[in-house]
Amino acid sequence: MAELDKQLEGVSKGIGTLVKNLADVNKGVAENAAGVANANKDTFTGFLTRGKLRRALEKADTAELKKKTEQVSRAEKANAKAEKAVADKQALIEKEIDESKKVADVKAKIAILNAAKEGASTEKQLEIQEQINNESNVIAAEALRIQGKHADELGGLVSTQEQKTSALEKRMEERNVLEKDFNSKIAEAAQNESFTEFNDAVKGLTGIDIGGGLDTVVEKYNQIKTVASTLFKASKAFISGMWSMMKSMWGHVKKLGPMLVAFGAASMAFLASMWAGIAAMWGHVKKFALLIPAFIAASIAFVASMWTSLTAMASAAMAMLAPALPFILIGLAIVALAAMLIWGGMMLYEKSETFREIVDVVMGYFSSIIEAIGRIFSGFYDFFVGLFTGDFDMMFGGIKDVFGGLWDLIKAPFVAIGDFFKSVFDIDIWGILRNLASKILPDWLVNRIFGAEAEPEPPLEPPVTMSGFQGLCIWP
Repeated sequence: MAELDKQLEGVSKGIGTLVKNLADVNKGVAENAAGVANANKDTFTGFLTRGKLRRALEKADTAELKKKTEQVSRAEKANAKAEKAVADKQALIEKEIDESKKVADVKAKIAILNAAKEGASTEKQLEIQEQINNESNVIAAEALRIQGKHADELGGLVSTQEQKTSALEKRMEERNVLEKDFNSKIAEAAQNESFTEFNDAVKGLTGIDIGGGLDTVVEKYNQIKTVASTLFKASKAFISGMWSMMKSMWGHVKKLGPMLVAFGAASMAFLASMWAGIAAMWGHVKKFALLIPAFIAASIAFVASMWTSLTAMASAAMAMLAPALPFILIGLAIVALAAMLIWGGMMLYEKSETFREIVDVVMGYFSSIIEAIGRIFSGFYDFFVGLFTGDFDMMFGGIKDVFGGLWDLIKAPFVAIGDFFKSVFDIDIWGILRNLASKILPDWLVNRIFGAEAEPEPPLEPPVTMSGFQGLCIWP
């Protein structure tokens, strides 16, 4: 599935969903469709191919292919089980032959005869070899006897295996026919000869390369979409990383708590020790009491000198910082606001499922708008190509795509609102409106407005068993 996701990078959400749904049915066909969708992504031809592929996948009936694929899977399991039963039975027969006392005795006798051949004359060696051959025939006869004892059971298992293999080949053939039909439809979607011929004709008459201009438009559109997607993913990763960093820092801060307590206790002990030292020194200080007035006067003079110096330095610093102070304050305010926004986004993304669902609804809305616009342009192209080449089916299909795209464009905001209420408040507005509309409007109109309801998958037929084969399933 990872390889399929890689192939679908840059492909629209609508086609990606259709291909992934097809992968649940048949992985090989889905990979083929993904390869077609991924080809020529930056060309207008590739854009047309993806539109045709989307329509082909929407019309495709995958129920029969899914049924055949599941039948092949069951047949493969049944065939593997039958093969294992045959192999296990053959191993059991071989083990019984090896553990046979008669065979063991004969093998021991042959070992003695082989030892006797060493150093014997040529005539004697020939005689011993004949005895060894006779004893080997005894082993072969015993092996045949043991095999004959199990012949009926082994034959039944082999017959069952042949039936399973035949059934598997039949199921694979049926599935391959459907796979070939699906792959031919996908290959047909990749053909755009009519546009190439039309572009060559216009270029030959006027010198205008329509295809080249449209290729540039598609390439720029894909680049814009890639940049937007990259920015969104980067923002998401940045918010997630910032949130993880803040949680990590908070963990370290919590770990510092016990250390601060220990530091406080050590500081109190140190202060107590210092107080004892000061008390001891006080006795000596008393002896110098007469010197205190002179010391105080000198201290006051020193403090006054220091104050004068500090005042001068502060005045100079303020004069230098005064012009830049407004910018510094503005910068600090911007940094604080950005930090608050980032923190708020991280908290919302981490804690609020509603916020995440709102983001998904908004992104889905813009994706629907882009797909609808692409369908309109694709319809216009099909209309004009069909008109100039005489392909009326293609022309009317283009008209249908134009109006279908316009309808999708009109419906997109209402679908987004419905998705919002369903995701955030668990209120299915579209379901309620559909039930009301089905009571007063015909079914075809209801399906056109609200989309066709998905039909439930038919239940699988149960496997059939046949007695006489030890309960082994013969229906794959």
